[in-house]
Amino acid sequence: LAHKARHTTKIEHQDDAVTVHVALDQKSAFQYQLYLREMAFQTQRMGYMYGKTVDANLKDEDYEDDKLDGAEYEKDLDVQISAIYEPNQQGNEKAFVEIKDKMQDKADVVANLLGLRRLGWIFSHPNRDYTLSASEVMRAAELQAIYGENFVTVTVAKNKEGMTEFEAFQVSEQCVRLFKKGLLKGEHPDKPNILLTKKPIVCNKDETSEIDTDMLICTVAIKQFKSALHSGFPVANRTGKEHQQNISQLKKYITLRKKLPFIFRVADFHMLLYLTRHLDLKSDMPNLCQAVQSGDPELGEGFKFLINAIAGIE
Repeated sequence: LAHKARHTTKIEHQDDAVTVHVALDQKSAFQYQLYLREMAFQTQRMGYMYGKTVDANLKDEDYEDDKLDGAEYEKDLDVQISAIYEPNQQGNEKAFVEIKDKMQDKADVVANLLGLRRLGWIFSHPNRDYTLSASEVMRAAELQAIYGENFVTVTVAKNKEGMTEFEAFQVSEQCVRLFKKGLLKGEHPDKPNILLTKKPIVCNKDETSEIDTDMLICTVAIKQFKSALHSGFPVANRTGKEHQQNISQLKKYITLRKKLPFIFRVADFHMLLYLTRHLDLKSDMPNLCQAVQSGDPELGEGFKFLINAIAGIE
């Protein structure tokens, strides 16, 4: 019996997440939840979040002037999200399913050129009496294993008062280890918040093959900040004419912001991603994104004629 106990994993709740806070760009978060409200939350939706890690001890006012040039620190990190990419997907009232998306790799490249990386995922869900489902926990564990210990999960739902509520989490380091070892089996067929294991484990002093997902997740505090990137160009993969990305929308968007220096007119993640259809990803986009990242108006002037020509602006 003692020999058996030594080889049985004991599930222990992790009190604190690795990431201290997740700071969400106000415009990106608003744009995301606004689309959910357009659909009356009847179609669940997800996205990947791009950002950087910054010193968690930054004062709130430092979040208001992000220059996209953050540094890496060894500990006490916040995840600062500047953009959300919504991949090709199908959703209904209860769930969503990702579909193979040829633009996803380009989204990663454009983000990297802006000094950002994939540091989280965000998804909506209907009202329910549990925090994360077993399937969501397994996916979060997989993503944390791929993208690093600071990767965060953000959920969006309507609360009882009908207000949109954002919550953030990470799965425990133990959960990631169990996933890597292949010991997590999947969601209980009748209890979505119960994660089944392939081998017996010890949870709350009992030997079992079932784990309540609350044992595997940690809450992450949420902040807001204003990214140097804008978020007003139509978002890819959304339905409805007003969400379509095309030359007409490009011309409209640039023209409406004509009082700004040109580099600030195109400092929009979704616009830059759209421009990869017309500009070379290897030769043009690195220079354009470098200009955007620097915020130097003079660097942007070199692209003014080219992008205006694409948009049909004389």
